[in-house]
Amino acid sequence: MNCFYEVLDRYCEFVFQNFQVLEALDVLKKKPDAAFEEIVQVEKLIAEAYSVIDKAVKVGTLHRYTGARRKSWLAQRKKAVEIHHGW
Repeated sequence: MNCFYEVLDRYCEFVFQNFQVLEALDVLKKKPDAAFEEIVQVEKLIAEAYSVIDKAVKVGTLHRYTGARRKSWLAQRKKAVEIHHGW
């Protein structure tokens, strides 16, 4: 039973980290006068999210292909914000 709570904690951490990244990207995309330097904070959040995803894959909370898909999805969202602002 203890293992179940560890898996649940990992998954909740993963979901929360992804939510933070997506919220930061949405705020940055809606900002009309956003500077390129502002994406550095988002890149730090993405790096933390990648770390959380890798740890979840390592312990078996997420399948490796699911982890790869989630990381790719975050990168695509970041690229969309960069294209939107013309960076």
